[in-house]
Amino acid sequence: METSDVQHRWKFGLPHSWQLAVSPDGKLLATGEDDWLQLRSTEDGKLLRRVQAHIHNVDRALFSPDGKRIASFGGNIARIWEVERLLKDPEAWSIVGDEKASLPIHTSMVQGGAYSPDGASVASSDNQPRIMLTNLADGSQKLSEELGVGAPSSVAF
Repeated sequence: METSDVQHRWKFGLPHSWQLAVSPDGKLLATGEDDWLQLRSTEDGKLLRRVQAHIHNVDRALFSPDGKRIASFGGNIARIWEVERLLKDPEAWSIVGDEKASLPIHTSMVQGGAYSPDGASVASSDNQPRIMLTNLADGSQKLSEELGVGAPSSVAF
């Protein structure tokens, strides 16, 4: 196959597709569309689950390194979702009780996020500009630092 060959083309239907993320095993596609987090099969594009994840747009979505969790970022909030629970629970349509954790709230819009390589922490940035590093085991902040200049639009480990 040539690298330019298109394997699949889907039209999702909502006017704003803000974010796409592919699971580490390549089987799932997470899309952030308006305030919805959606999981789709990469095989055929079939919608597997649709969750109202945030009050504002889902601006970022990313899979943990092991593919067991998804972090979604919307407005000034970051949430962590258990992929297996989202796929199995037909009632997983609301944010109440479905997320693994809500990370500490930023004071302004979240701009970027990244999992640590071991999946134990999430770094996030906002347009304050501030970066935060949160331990997912207990929700504690390892770091919360205001930057002197410029809002980082992304973070990475």
